[in-house]
Amino acid sequence: MFGWKEIFMSTDKKEFEQAKQRLEEHHIPYKEKRKDDNVRLSINNLDGRQGAALSRYGSVLNTCYYLYVKNGMKIF
Repeated sequence: MFGWKEIFMSTDKKEFEQAKQRLEEHHIPYKEKRKDDNVRLSINNLDGRQGAALSRYGSVLNTCYYLYVKNGMKIF
């Protein structure tokens, strides 16, 4: 994000919520982003041929949580 710097990244939702709460307590404006890995690429070998197929699983296997603040913002 142009003009914003990443200050936090985790796969732990509890840590993410705690970090957001700290920013809010100190009245620090932030942006958040979540990226999930729910779509997986699986490669299958069928009769000696390599084929790639996307498969979707019912639950989120790995979600990354990101927090950003404006460039130049001093944080605790």
